This record gives sequence, structure tokens and C-alpha cells, in this order.
Amino acid sequence: MSGIQKELGPKGFQPLEAAINEHPDVPGFVKTFKPSFPVGIADGVQARNYLQLGPTEQAFVPLLVMIDRQGNIRYQHTGGEQQYFDDDLIKQAMNLRG
Repeated sequence: MSGIQKELGPKGFQPLEAAINEHPDVPGFVKTFKPSFPVGIADGVQARNYLQLGPTEQAFVPLLVMIDRQGNIRYQHTGGEQQYFDDDLIKQAMNLRG
């Protein structure tokens, strides 16, 4: 995400990360991975509801969700999917080009 942020940041793209698990170690994550974007915590129940994930539905992490300025989910994949980090698919979903 840091690379695509550098490329698309001037066009308004802003990645962020929200841990939705119980008792996340956000400082440890930041120290280990040194992301160039904001990292925080979100309520797991509210996040699952927003992502339309049922209470017993397995969600493989990491989840990647692109949300447009109107709050609509434009792109959503789990870390178990092959195209997870496909920058071209992300740009297409967000209607952004480098």
C-alpha cells in the first residue's frame, strides 16, 4: 500500500489500516512493518457489519477494502485471494490511474 499511496496520493488516494481483532498490538505492527499510512483500531462488530460479513463467516486476513469518498465499498478482497495486491485491479476499482 505504501507504493500505491506514493503514486496515487496526489489524486486523493489515502490508505489506512484498522485492526478489528480483540486486543490488537498496533504499536508492534507499526514498529515491525513501518507503514507510511495511518494505522488504528476499529470495532470488530461494526466493521464486520459494514463489510457485510456474517458473525460466523470466516474472514481471512488481511482484508483489503477500497472505500470511495461517498462511503461505498468499491473493492473488497481477503488475503487468501490471489489478486489481493494487484495494483491494476485496485486502480480500476477506484477509477484511478497513475
